[in-house]
Amino acid sequence: MNTHKLSSYNSKYIDEITDFWLRNDDFEGMNPVALKKHLLWKYDKKFAHLWIVQKQDRIVGSCGRIRTELLSKGQIICKGPWGLDSLVEYSLGKEERRCVFLKVFRSALLEGYRKNEPEIALCFPNEVVRDTYLRIGWLDVPIFFKYSKDISSGYIKSSDYESGGLKFSLIKSFDCRWDSLWKKFSSSFSLIVLREHSYLNWRYFKNPDKKYIVFLVKVRNEIKGYLVVREEESFGKKVGHIVDF
Repeated sequence: MNTHKLSSYNSKYIDEITDFWLRNDDFEGMNPVALKKHLLWKYDKKFAHLWIVQKQDRIVGSCGRIRTELLSKGQIICKGPWGLDSLVEYSLGKEERRCVFLKVFRSALLEGYRKNEPEIALCFPNEVVRDTYLRIGWLDVPIFFKYSKDISSGYIKSSDYESGGLKFSLIKSFDCRWDSLWKKFSSSFSLIVLREHSYLNWRYFKNPDKKYIVFLVKVRNEIKGYLVVREEESFGKKVGHIVDF
């Protein structure tokens, strides 16, 4: 008898999924109230889809995907989901863990394949499940690079400033007018992820845990793009990250 029940997450499971993450120590240092708030944001059904496995009404596994699409020359060519929150209850036996993982994994990251829809799925698996991903045929593609540079201390004194002919204007959200510009910009890229205003607002302005600083970038008062940065402390130094542009 199959004792594992597969379900699509919705907000009625929020207390159970919060307990599941805390129980398995995957959000170390985050208290239950903050974690619950984080998960309610992350699992917004417009942008993310999470599957869960329950055993006797207790969540023992999860795996999801951030909904997005890939475009080429302004035309959508396929889905391009990001894998999200793969986790299986640590206390389960090895074979049962494998069974639970494959159940949620197949539902989350093979959704397009099962519907005969083209897609390119990406994920950043934790060390617990990384080897499993590789064993079942995923490719390890080390294409992401991180560059750093020491610079003198300083700060921006106003919400607008200019540098090298570029004008940076601090904004608090994107509105629907951005989408027409986005369509224009996307037509020049051979491959790019969908960046409509609703997604960008969810990703950068509604995140309850991290504060992002977002600028529109203009050349001669014409909008040419945006820049997203974030500050944090690391080893006693203030570090700035360019998150998206």
